[in-house]
Amino acid sequence: MVRPHQLQARLDEVAEHGWAVQVGEVHDDVACLAAPVRSGDAALVGAVVLTGPRQRPPLDHLDAARRCAAALEPLLA
Repeated sequence: MVRPHQLQARLDEVAEHGWAVQVGEVHDDVACLAAPVRSGDAALVGAVVLTGPRQRPPLDHLDAARRCAAALEPLLA
């Protein structure tokens, strides 16, 4: 992604959904899913990231990634 408007559109999408996914953006055969980890004041402090082969994107594990991120938040507050 090299165009500013593409980046902004992606950031808006991530903010709306509360998670991010990318398929083949860095490596053609890799897919990634990220769920944010936030501090007590809602600041972003990290992410739980799942990576797998493009043929099996980790979207089936979105709920698990979000639960893991939520479990980490009190530990980082």
